[in-house]
Amino acid sequence: MSSSRRVILSRIMEIEEEIKDIYINDDFRKIKRNIDILGASKTGSRSIRVRSPSDMTKVIVVRRHSEDSVNVMKAYQLKLFKYTSRINELSREKSGLKKQLFT
Repeated sequence: MSSSRRVILSRIMEIEEEIKDIYINDDFRKIKRNIDILGASKTGSRSIRVRSPSDMTKVIVVRRHSEDSVNVMKAYQLKLFKYTSRINELSREKSGLKKQLFT
């Protein structure tokens, strides 16, 4: 195996590890969970308890389908965008390296 193939394979493995680290990151998981809570609340209590997007240690209560819940959802989606854009960037790099490796 040539050294360039070895370098490409090791970079692919690094990318896979980095993507895995993002998915198991506590903040990423909390953000996803709170987005799911806000998005899935169709029935039940009028109030939803989620963590504050600005301070994840505090719990806030918002009314379902209110302007506050929409604002909280947008704040979480902005925070999630940081992670998803990094995942997409790494995935594009990985697919480019795979094409380079197998051609």
